Parts: sequence; structure tokens; C-alpha cells
Amino acid sequence: MAWDRFNITTNSDGGQSFQTGHWEETINLLDWSDAANNGKAAYTSHIPISVKDDFTVLLTFSADLAGDTRIIIEHSVDGTNWVTAAQSGTTILSTADLTGGTDISTIAFIDDSRQAENTTGYFFVYEAEAHGSSKYTRFGLDDNGSADNSSDTVRFQIVPH
Repeated sequence: MAWDRFNITTNSDGGQSFQTGHWEETINLLDWSDAANNGKAAYTSHIPISVKDDFTVLLTFSADLAGDTRIIIEHSVDGTNWVTAAQSGTTILSTADLTGGTDISTIAFIDDSRQAENTTGYFFVYEAEAHGSSKYTRFGLDDNGSADNSSDTVRFQIVPH
């Protein structure tokens, strides 16, 4: 799949309506049950716009998630080799103890017990200053071994500020 900026909807009368002004991509989730794909994320393709400013990301799920899920951000200079971890707010200078700081590669965390994602949706704000920018940027979802979501999808919609 790829991001699309021309979003077409078929109306009940068979006509079509077009929406522009945002980017949209739908991805398939993975089978995370029994540690199959544990630690692997379902990824969007790289965002087709320059990530220099903040934007809102709306997520629409085809089904309720079965477990808590991390939304992560990754950066690349070539679109092939992705940097997957980041740390901020640490003053530790010793290689013996790297436990301080905040993981800024996790953009948001969906607590599954709080809502039914397929009826409420989810959104977050991407802050370029807090989460960085690069030539290539993509999002990922990882529920770290909770359930088989391989028949489910999530639609990402980027709304520029």
C-alpha cells in the first residue's frame, strides 16, 4: 500500500466524492499471538511529505484490538535502513548503565482496556521537535505478542497543521 492524497468515497447513490488536504494509507496488521512476529511491527510506507512540521494522525481500526499496542516512529536517510530506537532526556554518560531517559521512538501507546478502537478510533499529534525528522519517516504498530490481528487493518490519516 502507499499513501494517497486523493481520497475517493463511493456514495449511497453510486456517485463518488473526493477529499483532499490530508494523506491516507491503510495497512494490514500482523499475527502477534504466541510470540509469532513478537517484536515486529506492521509498518506504513514512508510518509510522502517532508516531516518538518507538526501534524495530527488519525487512526481508524477495522476491528477492536485484542491487546495493548505501541505506535512507533522510525527514520531513515535512504528508505532502506531504518533507525528504530531513540532516547531523550538522559544525562547518563556511562556505557555501563543506559537505563535513563525516555524512549521517543514510541509516539503513543494504546491501552486496550480503555476503549473499543474500532468504534472510537485513535489520534495523536506528531511533534517534529520531539520525535525528529529525516528524509524518510514511517509509522509502525506492535502489540508485542498479544493476539492474531492478521485479518485486521488500520487506516492512517495525516492532517497537516
